[in-house]
Amino acid sequence: MIDAQLKFSEFLKQPNGTALLTSSRQGSSSRFPPASAAINVIGVEQQYPQRVLSLLMESMGFGEQAANYVHLSYEHAGLPDKKFSGREGSWVGYSADEVIDEAEARALTEIRARFADMAEDEKAKIARSVGIGAVRFDMLRTTPEKKITFTWEKALNFEGDSAPYIQYSHARCTRILEKAGEVLFGDISLLSEAEERDLAMHLARFPSKVSHAAIDMRPHLIAEYLLELSALFSKFYSACPVLKAEPRMMEARLKLVKATQIVLRNGLNLLGVDAPERM
Repeated sequence: MIDAQLKFSEFLKQPNGTALLTSSRQGSSSRFPPASAAINVIGVEQQYPQRVLSLLMESMGFGEQAANYVHLSYEHAGLPDKKFSGREGSWVGYSADEVIDEAEARALTEIRARFADMAEDEKAKIARSVGIGAVRFDMLRTTPEKKITFTWEKALNFEGDSAPYIQYSHARCTRILEKAGEVLFGDISLLSEAEERDLAMHLARFPSKVSHAAIDMRPHLIAEYLLELSALFSKFYSACPVLKAEPRMMEARLKLVKATQIVLRNGLNLLGVDAPERM
């Protein structure tokens, strides 16, 4: 829409020292590569002005640009009794940075209780991955049309529908594979138990689930998929011994464990969540 390359200049400095940029013909060269679409993740209250902007572009003859200008609206996040302010970055005195800090602190308490013999720096590293992942996942697992009610009990639940639950499943897979050592062969035709088949079939759906989530811009579909995968892996692990199975069956089941580990890690990475190898 603009013949000259769009440039940027500093608009203001934020309290943390980072700069907010504004578009300008006289600014620095763009640090952003050309894109085929613009996706604005803005609150639902911006639906009308975003629609007006799209219609204006279309009326000016920029139909393709208007079609590729997407408003991905989200409902607001809040505590049970408070609303989160995106402009202020706070829940009435409870900033987004403080949410992350508290998430890390709460996760560290849980990690210390589980791994008393672990080095303190490793505990802190895992706690950061778990804490940040818990907050991010709890936001992404909710459909865009639904208001997000954030609670620590839900976000940091190591036993339920949360990032720590999925991260723990990944760590469990990793631990099993470490104990087994390298497995080069495995005849998956030996897998005939219902829990094995259910897990394998769910793993096979991962590519199509990711494609669906990307096309429809609905990351919560990946979150839901990973929660179900973790539950299916737990059922499989309880019903089908892996390391204590006879050699050929052990190798076949280890292939299933390896596939689960890979999909859990890739799925978490797509959501911007770390996949710790120990928890």
